[in-house]
Amino acid sequence: MKDITRIVVGTDGSPEAWNVANWAAGQAERQQVPLQVLRSVELPTVESPGAELSPAEHWYSPDVVDEVRSQATEQLDGVVARIRDQYPGIQVERELLVGHPARTVLDSTQPGDLLVVGRSHMTGLLGRMVGSTTEEVLTHARVPVVVVPPTEHDATGPVVVGVDQSSSQEAFVVALEWSLERNLPLLAVAANDFDKAFWARQSPSLAEKRREQLETEQVRLLQPLVDQQPGASVRVAVVDGEPVTALRQASQGASLLVVGSRGRGGFSGLLLGSTSRSLGRECDVPLLVVPNVKD
Repeated sequence: MKDITRIVVGTDGSPEAWNVANWAAGQAERQQVPLQVLRSVELPTVESPGAELSPAEHWYSPDVVDEVRSQATEQLDGVVARIRDQYPGIQVERELLVGHPARTVLDSTQPGDLLVVGRSHMTGLLGRMVGSTTEEVLTHARVPVVVVPPTEHDATGPVVVGVDQSSSQEAFVVALEWSLERNLPLLAVAANDFDKAFWARQSPSLAEKRREQLETEQVRLLQPLVDQQPGASVRVAVVDGEPVTALRQASQGASLLVVGSRGRGGFSGLLLGSTSRSLGRECDVPLLVVPNVKD
């Protein structure tokens, strides 16, 4: 990704969080950009209207707040030290955040950042990324976001990108650049998700013609972008089913799955509502969400 000037990663000190930080550090090393490591602290509180103190200060004694922050700082320092040991060639900075995980992380990003978060059932930043916080980050982020799963994946696998017929192709351009930088195959996947009942009543040959039509149209849309990159190539596949299922099936064994966050439907708009939670929780490979800069 040519426009990335910094990688920002969230951590909570858990083993699952280290996998995320390690992935982010590897990308920072490859792209030769600084790495910012964040640790978020949010004490459970109840709003206290009229209170002069902040919710945390109102409900907890200063020694409790200080201890929580101290432990979080220690975890953060441990992750940073491990990164610096394994990736001595990259610049690493750290920051302890206090407040709502999604909001504090989003406020810490700036144009040119790639934000990396994890999928974990632990508490803290990464745990809060499951469910509503994941949707909040993916919906409101103005920078590309990668959600890294806790399971191992093949870093040498192809790059898979979800495409549709919308005029916005930011996600495809990012996927194309990513695959070229790493010399990996690129697979563009379009979902054949039209009226299932109608097509079930048609002959197999007619349904196949419909798939061929979708594939031909998608190649027509993408080829001008491919032609702008010397040595680039892409394989287009039309997969039957709704977008999330189609993407999950097509991305098995991939090194990265790329989708857009806005659009008129299909893959460009699939990260709104319940679909974002589904991909964020269930995707077996790193998921890169590219915002539409025109929004």
